[in-house]
Amino acid sequence: MLVPIRKYAGENTKELILSLWFLSMWYFIYFDGLQWTVQFALFNRLVTPTNMPVALLLLFSLIIIITKGGLNNNHVGITALILFLYLFIVNLLFVALNGNPDLSSHLLIANLVVVPAYYLLISVLLLSRWRISESVARKTIIFMGLIAILVACRQQLYGYSSEELKVLTTAHATNFNFYGSIRPASIFLIPGEYSIFVAFLFVFTLSYLMSHRQTLVTKSLLLIVLCGLVPAEYFAFARNGILLMILATVFTLLLHYKKPSKFMVWTPYVTFCLGLMVYSFAPFLSSLMHSDLRKVISDASMIMRYKELATYFGMIYNAGIIHVLFGMGLKQFIYLNNGVYIDNTYLYVLLQGGVVGLLLWATFMWRLWMFLYYHTAKAPSPLRVALLSVVATWPAVAFFISSLQYLIFIFLALAILNQQPVGSQIYRKFSLVQ
Repeated sequence: MLVPIRKYAGENTKELILSLWFLSMWYFIYFDGLQWTVQFALFNRLVTPTNMPVALLLLFSLIIIITKGGLNNNHVGITALILFLYLFIVNLLFVALNGNPDLSSHLLIANLVVVPAYYLLISVLLLSRWRISESVARKTIIFMGLIAILVACRQQLYGYSSEELKVLTTAHATNFNFYGSIRPASIFLIPGEYSIFVAFLFVFTLSYLMSHRQTLVTKSLLLIVLCGLVPAEYFAFARNGILLMILATVFTLLLHYKKPSKFMVWTPYVTFCLGLMVYSFAPFLSSLMHSDLRKVISDASMIMRYKELATYFGMIYNAGIIHVLFGMGLKQFIYLNNGVYIDNTYLYVLLQGGVVGLLLWATFMWRLWMFLYYHTAKAPSPLRVALLSVVATWPAVAFFISSLQYLIFIFLALAILNQQPVGSQIYRKFSLVQ
């Protein structure tokens, strides 16, 4: 499936095998709780953490992509490459100069290799001529989505298994008990990541429903799936997933019923402002809601986040101008020592690379958004629209999570972007090309 665009003539056996391998790598990274659970079930311990295999898989993918296809001049890819080099060099310098003997080796690998490696992979995907089969990606996502929902239902009905509890404890995921209710993590390490995946499945199903001419039976089944995903999202008890579902649904509906315009290009700024408002006024919004909904907004959770801001802004400010400009390297994992968890992507990036890194990251994300928006508009499909909706609304969700999930969604979007989707003529209204 990983074939240059100029040679693409349809799916064949080799393409199918390579697509499955590439997607297997993506699933290995994305569904992190699944492979941890398997290790505990087989060996009663964590044989190897996610970060080391991820680093090896990313390196292997980079070698294949670089050696089998030529590179082209892409300003977004170059920006991603610069961001990778910046984060890698800054982290390397902080490790060399200060050292972090209190951190375990897999956390060192996570920050020194894996975190910057995501940007490196995105850079190479943009600079190369490779892509994966969208049809294979679509079918496997549906299959994994079914597994994730079934596992989550079992966790909520019967509780976590002993292996799953060991996984959550090892991953420092202590928020799976939410006001006496079980928050399912499903096949993820963190319950919030499952909530985001459910929101993505909802938008994907909605996009598929609106973009194809199905029979009445098919439409009815899709509507049943949509109705089932709403309580699945609610009982995940995660504001980030609910916020993503609401905003991404609005964006998807706008794309379907209104022709894309230059105004819609500014969607990430709108969602950023909405996220900032929710972040700032969550305690007030909580007081207006029913007791069950109040749990989701969670006054106590927001107080923890405000403490998080005060703690780490004070830390980086008192560290001096060098750290303000260039960050504190591996210090974003300092919560392991002081108990204050970093659950904010903007704060995460600021601590990682300082003001310079945050500006470079924001520049990369804006250029990447423009690239995804215009290319999806030229050749849309349900999966592409769903991925674009997640990226468009992530600036709001980023206030409530520090996960790298958005990079994995972007990775998948870029990997399928170069294929002309089947049935794209159905999206005639969704086109910026006259």
